[in-house]
Amino acid sequence: MSKRLEYLTSLLLLASALCLLSCLAGCGSGISASSGVRASDVSEPDTTALDTQLKIYEQQTAKLGGDVELKVNLAKSSITDETLSTLPLPENICALDLSSTKITDSGLAHVKKARRLKSLSLVGVPITDAGLTHLRDLPKLEFVDLRHTKVSQPAQWALMKELRQRAYERQQKR
Repeated sequence: MSKRLEYLTSLLLLASALCLLSCLAGCGSGISASSGVRASDVSEPDTTALDTQLKIYEQQTAKLGGDVELKVNLAKSSITDETLSTLPLPENICALDLSSTKITDSGLAHVKKARRLKSLSLVGVPITDAGLTHLRDLPKLEFVDLRHTKVSQPAQWALMKELRQRAYERQQKR
């Protein structure tokens, strides 16, 4: 029961973040939505409400031509590798904050669903050098915050160098 409640709470958090699109429809060409919703702010999850919120998100995205960038903040939530694997992370998330969660190296494999991810915050997450291999599959990734993790300094420098090289190559193609 506790695992189900944790899963539903995580889904509700994501849906709440996604539904902010309707409030931000006039923010310019690259629309972005962000949410400061925390697990403690959410009452008993209701799957009917979740389904409704996801449908609203899909409708708003369609109205805006699908060119929407989302910023999702799940920091300090009870999200785990298991719940992250089942979250319907939309491909158009451009920024994801998983700081102070229980995500591990294997959980980072599920972040690959967000193909347009540019910024990822993993502050205080118990990941190691091994988890960074999953981030190499994110073609648009530009920034990763690895403060207070178990990732070694050489691995951080190598990732930073790779991200800079990719950004340079993208600039050259334009």
